[in-house]
This record gives sequence, C-alpha cells and structure tokens, in this order.
Amino acid sequence: MGCDIQPADAAEVTVYIVNRNYGRFLRQAIESVLVQSHAGLEIVVVDDASEDESAAVLAAFESHPRIRILRNDRVRGLTACCNAAIRESHGRLVMRLDADDFLAPRAIEVLAGAMLREPGAALACCGHVAVDVKGVSLGSFLPRPRAGSATAPDLPPHGACVMVRRRFLDRMGGYDEAIPCQDGLDLWLHVGPEDRVLTVNEPLVHYRQHAGNLSRGTAALMAARGKILAKHVAKRGLVRPRVKAVVMADWASSSPVAPLTPLAGKPLIEWCLDEALGCAGLDAVVLRTSEVEVQRHAARRYGAAVQVEAGESSQAPAQAAAGFDAVLQLDVRSPFLSRGLMQQAIHAMQLFEAGEVLAVQREDGVLLRHDGTGLQSLRDGASVRREEDELYRQCPGLTLLRTQPAPLAGEAARRSHVLLDQAAGFTIRTALDLEFAALMARARLSADADAA
Repeated sequence: MGCDIQPADAAEVTVYIVNRNYGRFLRQAIESVLVQSHAGLEIVVVDDASEDESAAVLAAFESHPRIRILRNDRVRGLTACCNAAIRESHGRLVMRLDADDFLAPRAIEVLAGAMLREPGAALACCGHVAVDVKGVSLGSFLPRPRAGSATAPDLPPHGACVMVRRRFLDRMGGYDEAIPCQDGLDLWLHVGPEDRVLTVNEPLVHYRQHAGNLSRGTAALMAARGKILAKHVAKRGLVRPRVKAVVMADWASSSPVAPLTPLAGKPLIEWCLDEALGCAGLDAVVLRTSEVEVQRHAARRYGAAVQVEAGESSQAPAQAAAGFDAVLQLDVRSPFLSRGLMQQAIHAMQLFEAGEVLAVQREDGVLLRHDGTGLQSLRDGASVRREEDELYRQCPGLTLLRTQPAPLAGEAARRSHVLLDQAAGFTIRTALDLEFAALMARARLSADADAA
C-alpha cells in the first residue's frame, strides 16, 4: 500500500517532482518552482533511475538550499516515487509537478492562499495551459466547480493540477503502490462528505502534451482506473450486484459484415463472448439473435456457458434481466471491449449509484451545427475551454442498465461512464472498418504472444 507519512513543520508548501527520463524538460520544471512568489516553499525531486541527461541537469541544483534530490538505483514507478517524496517533505500543503510540466509564476501563491483561507479544505484544483513539446500554448482548460464528493463523483480533477493538504494524505495513507500510475482518481475517491474541495478557475500549470507523456498512455491509465475502482468497491464493502450480459448479434442483411465474419481467424462474435465469459462480475451471459446459424455456432462453441436465445436484440432491458440487478448490453461489432472494461462499468454503477453506465470517448475534434444561416462550431472558438463544456461520444458496444431497484416514475437515473481508448471504442460498421480491425487484432494477438 502507501507510506506512513510523518509530517514536519519546516516548510509551508512542498512541491515534489518525479522524473523518469525527462531531462530535456526537467530544468524548466524546477526553475518554474524556484521563481514562485510564495515564501516557505521547498522542492523535492525524485529521479526514478533515469538513463538520459537528467543526472547532469540535477547536478546543477545539488547544493540549492530549497531543493532535496532523491535518486533511485532501479525503476520504482510513479506512485512509489510520490510516496518517497512525501516522506521527505515538510510542507503542510503538498503539490505534485510532473517533470515535463511547469508552473505559472504565481501558481503556489494562488493555490496556497486559497487553501490557507479555508482551513477545512482538503484539496484545491486549478486549470492548466496545454503546451506543445516546445512550450508553445495550445489553449487553456478550466475545471468545473467542485464541492466535495457530491459534485462530479466520477470525474476527478486533473491529477497534475491539485494541491493537497498534508493531513488528507495522512488519512489516505499515501498513494497505493500496487497501482503504478494514477490520474487523480484514487485521491478523488478518498474525498468524503466532510472534505471541502476548492476550485481555482485560473490556468496555473503548463501541461505539456507530447508522444511520451503519461496522459497519452491511455491503456495503462484505463487499467489503473479499473484497479482503483475495484479497490474502493472492496473498501466500502459494497454489495455485489447480479449482472446479466446480453450480447446482441442481429444486423441488417445489407451490412457488409456479420457476427460470424472472421477477424484475425476468429469470428467476431467470439471476440465479444470470450471477454464476457472472462468477466468475474457477470453472473450470466446470453446471446440473443434471430439468426439460426449464429445460434448453432454459439451452442457448438460454448455449450451451456452461453445461453442462446432466439429473438430480436431490441427486447427491453427490464424483460431481459428478470431476476438480475442489472443488464450489460454488448454489441459484437465492438470486438476490443475487454473484460476489464466490463468490470469497470459494474464497479462504476456501484460506487456512483448510477442507473446507467455508458462507454464513452472524449470528443476533441471540431464539431459543427447548422443554425439556419450556416455552419457554426459547437465550441465558440475561444482559446479557453471549460470542463463543463467538454463533449463525449457514446460508444455503442457497452451499456450497463440497472433494473433493480428501478427509478421512480419521472425520476432520471444517474449516468456514469467508463472512458475508452481508440481501440476499445472501435466499432465495425463498414468493410473498411473490418480491414482496420483486422490490423488491430493481429497487433493485439502479437503483443499477447510476446507478453506470454
């Protein structure tokens, strides 16, 4: 688990930097803290066995009175390095700065000022300026106002844009080292009703976007989120729901692909059914299709493990899930939805008391609508984006619906979500999609073989 954190009283604010082969950015990160206007500030740098020019960069700061440098002789990972930095820190307020990012000149003054004015606040989050590899601005992003766990419980603030009170870190026991990377979700799920959360609507962190940074390692983050959700479900002792998966395999006859169309030597339908059968949170897996050949194939391949039902896929969820608490609707046209994502949806339903869990992807492209005079952008074109204006695209391959207890008449069910990467959200609609899916499937099978 985490570390046993023992605070001291020397510094008011600790900024810690974890570095792994980001020597080309590291000097700017450190210097952005040194020029802060806030007094009573210390810096702890943890170098995680870097193999680039990081050692030479750190040598220039070795004797600086406000900087302590810790060096690992082997790679320990982000969360272990975070805990090491926290153990060495003295500040009552703590902030992580990623080694490829840098702070605005008044960042600590503004965030610490907000925290010190509100002694009951557990953490404060701020906006960021996205920058490219050269530090050129790509636009600003401002967070939605948050007030403890009651607001946006399934949408944590950006993990690199948060200042945390030390006693809150004490209470959560540091970061969970069994989860090697995290995006703020674990910390956010520790926020309780008694914890005040502050939002500073200024972009105070310059957040660098480049091919190697953590936020682009979406698959690793998705896996980490799954572990975090599972941990908090267990910690809270939530009752496991009975969930039935219904795999839908009725397509229009005009479709260029069909449930038995081979994908890397394996019928499409088996990609979906194999993952559903491997999901520990599912109590039953049903294939519903009106196609006799598909019914026979599933019966031969899976026997009693898959219940084959003749009929249209459009049957109402409440009818499909009699005797179950929820129904997980799956579509075989989304072959890369993993059992882990299915389990994440179930855990999200439990943790966030959701009546519906959707699979979504962030929509970062340019979206337009016609207002009667011409095409207009759904975003106003401003260089500042707000979290509450972010758009998501629903992926049709996975939807979890709670059926017991059903919402009261006129009551809207709370919607939560699981966030997909490009592969997991890929849906086959055309023959060209199938060609792309075949390339993705072969790459995945090759990676699995190498890992084995």
